[in-house]
Amino acid sequence: MKQTSVVVLTTLLAASVAQAQPSGRLDQAQDLVEQGSHATKASAANRPLRDAERLLKDELRANPSCQRCEELIAADFYYRAQLKLDKDFGDVVQRTAAGLERFPASTTLALFKGYAHYNKTEFGDAARALNRYVASPAAAAPDLEAARAMLTDSRQRFLAGWYNQANFYQSPESRMERVNTQTFAKETLFQVTKEYELGLGEQAFMALRGTATPMQDALIENYLQQIVTRLTTATPGPDFPYHVSLFSSLDANTVTTPGHVWCTAACCSSWTRKPNWRQCWHTSWHTRTDIMPLAG
Repeated sequence: MKQTSVVVLTTLLAASVAQAQPSGRLDQAQDLVEQGSHATKASAANRPLRDAERLLKDELRANPSCQRCEELIAADFYYRAQLKLDKDFGDVVQRTAAGLERFPASTTLALFKGYAHYNKTEFGDAARALNRYVASPAAAAPDLEAARAMLTDSRQRFLAGWYNQANFYQSPESRMERVNTQTFAKETLFQVTKEYELGLGEQAFMALRGTATPMQDALIENYLQQIVTRLTTATPGPDFPYHVSLFSSLDANTVTTPGHVWCTAACCSSWTRKPNWRQCWHTSWHTRTDIMPLAG
């Protein structure tokens, strides 16, 4: 994979520099990071980037609330990883994650974290970090355009690669076999099919239905059905026709089986007519992705 570089370091740090207190040590460190970022050979970048890290850590010890220090260290680590010096992209991820815990509003840290995840082929994590940057009002050209392009690519790569059971029904895992002792040929004793799994899903749904009271609310049910259809259409996996059913319960919960999404009333705030998606759909979607490798 072609390594991705940050376009202009000064653009990334413009907001934090404008708000930072004057510091000769900090300015010197930024000059060193910029010098290292423009080097075309690792040997030329090694010394300035190492010296910059030392200065920045000294500044952090003197001023633990220095956000600009963390952003410059992230840049320093990124360039060293890119040039294959004494850092790798895992070090960048670790440093930026720790920095974002202290400075959650830093778009610079989010951007470097996204770039690092992308270079580690962790496209789901890259998309989350890059989306954090792109959605920020502080994001600006030219880095915004590059980040948007990488965000789109990360999403496409994640969707193309996360699901590894596309040919499940044709795989050995989908059937039970034995060897004929007379002919020594393999014989199929049992074969999992789409229809078989839909049947299992229907049995599980009927069993759940016997333990709860159905809830009739066409407005909420149609709203949820539209979202389920959009999500299942846009993601890989078995093309089961999922049907949403609502049940009365004070517990916020969802259950997904092949062909069905079972949702309790507690997931829906009836008085506002808006679903409590933060809790309920998180549960439902993770349940579905757990089932999908088994379902084909």
